[in-house]
Amino acid sequence: MEAIFQGIFEVVFIKTLKYTGAGLRWIVSFNKYSYKELLNKDGNTRIGFLVFIIILANIVYMYIKD
Repeated sequence: MEAIFQGIFEVVFIKTLKYTGAGLRWIVSFNKYSYKELLNKDGNTRIGFLVFIIILANIVYMYIKD
């Protein structure tokens, strides 16, 4: 059962972070590279994770502020 949840986590969450990081890199690079080229570069998951943390921090901040 644990292997099933671990597989789902890897497929859904990690791939989503990778695609988010590559998308942000593509936007920032002003289309200098194709999305497919950026998807194969290292560090996309870290960038996607930072985007996720920033969004989560903004949600927490808005909740605490009110």
